[in-house]
Amino acid sequence: MHRLRFGGLATLLGMLVALAPATMPSVLAHPGYAGPATTLEALPLTHAVGVSVLSPASPGHFTGFDIDHGLQLTAQNATPGSALEVHLGGLYTSVVGTIYGDTASACNAVVTLQDVTNPASGVKQLFQATVNPSAQATFNIDLHGVQDITIDNQRQYNCGGSNPEMVDIVSSLTPTPVTGVSPAANAVIPRATPITFRWKRSAGASIYMLSISLVKQSTNKALTPASKVTVTKLVFSGTTSTWNPAGFLPGIYQYTILPLDRYGAALASGSLAVQFTLAQ
Repeated sequence: MHRLRFGGLATLLGMLVALAPATMPSVLAHPGYAGPATTLEALPLTHAVGVSVLSPASPGHFTGFDIDHGLQLTAQNATPGSALEVHLGGLYTSVVGTIYGDTASACNAVVTLQDVTNPASGVKQLFQATVNPSAQATFNIDLHGVQDITIDNQRQYNCGGSNPEMVDIVSSLTPTPVTGVSPAANAVIPRATPITFRWKRSAGASIYMLSISLVKQSTNKALTPASKVTVTKLVFSGTTSTWNPAGFLPGIYQYTILPLDRYGAALASGSLAVQFTLAQ
């Protein structure tokens, strides 16, 4: 039995899609992908009606292929639609994916993705498509600043009887890169003062690698193997770390933060370097 796989190297996926017959489900890879992404079903669902998580033991079906991961939304006649709400927390830059009209479905679906970050000021539609059984639709949505989204699946009005309508959604979310908060750019800090570094949380990170290095010293002291000009720290909890720069050469330094999973694999690109000055 064939299995549909999502993710992997963009080049290999492109070759597979190019060689596949027209009925094979398309596979998406985000061009800005900078590390392991996560999926919608991997996140806590704050609300879900008529939603199930696909697995090898309970797959979706599409033109002879099993879809063994993702979400399935099922709208029954007794309950006209199915829907879910996901809290993103502003931790992702984009979501890409494919909506498959499950071949076990008997009806057409209208699938809508909305930004419900602040319902009081209005709900913003991010994507909508009508998906027929054995058809598919792809989406690529910018999530900058988005805290919460909903996905709604409605049976088309002309679908009669008690036949269910099902769609399968395979997705990939790209985490927001880490952003350094303090010290602020161009801050001037006495060498005798401990410095507290702060940064914004990155989705899925268990560890952060904080790297601090000299860019340009403010004296003419020759460097030796004993010179203190760089430090790397692993931060295993929280998004702050305190460093005592006593003994380091005065001058301009920079710091970056890299989010890691618990095995040490990078989850996204590192933060932009922020420069500050250690004063005499």
